[in-house]
Amino acid sequence: MKIGIPVEENKGLDSRLSEHFGRTPFYIFVDVESDAITKHELVKNPFEQHSPGQIPAWVNENGVKLMIVKGIGSRAINFFNEFGIKVIKGNCELAGDCVKEYLAGNTLDEDPACKHDHDHDTHEHHHSEKQPCKKKYGTVAISLQEKSLDSVIDDRFARGKIIAIINGETSKVEFIDNNPEEEHGVGPKIIGMLSEKGVNTVIAKSLGQNASLAAQEAGMSVKQAVNGTGTENLLKLWNEQLNEL
Repeated sequence: MKIGIPVEENKGLDSRLSEHFGRTPFYIFVDVESDAITKHELVKNPFEQHSPGQIPAWVNENGVKLMIVKGIGSRAINFFNEFGIKVIKGNCELAGDCVKEYLAGNTLDEDPACKHDHDHDTHEHHHSEKQPCKKKYGTVAISLQEKSLDSVIDDRFARGKIIAIINGETSKVEFIDNNPEEEHGVGPKIIGMLSEKGVNTVIAKSLGQNASLAAQEAGMSVKQAVNGTGTENLLKLWNEQLNEL
């Protein structure tokens, strides 16, 4: 897979990410295989004065399948999506670090337009009914069967194998090994731990009565999970497609 990143300087993987997707002076294209960087190429942006859709088309011609950016307008995101290119938020200063974070599973498919950034491809405000801000749900917790957001959700929230905590501000993902030995009272204890970590929203197939009361007292929103992966449930949450549990 090839990853594209707009950068401010010609320093290879040590180049700093650019704040401006369209007016960035350089792009770095990074090839990855088997969760490792195999090659990278830094090229000058040929379209600093560009028409809408021109840069996404050029990036597509270079074989890019994923863009990591600091900020971009929703219209430009749509252009990339039309070419089958995903766009995610980069929270690192250096290009190489962002790629490593992504390969480690610590960068989520985030809405880069969610911080009110604008690109010269669009003059519209990103925040609309069709594109709710993902920060609305704060830090999210979900129980999974493996240490990956692409893992299937665990039916047992409090006794699930892994609990993933997704930071709503930074998109960082923390995976917690969960091996409860207690026969009773596990649910409220897990909710208490999540509250200490600043969790605002829980996605679960089911919660016991005591755990539900604990979540309510902690001010957490509890959403009904659907069959599928963690990523699928998160996307449904951010698109307001999960019901209250």
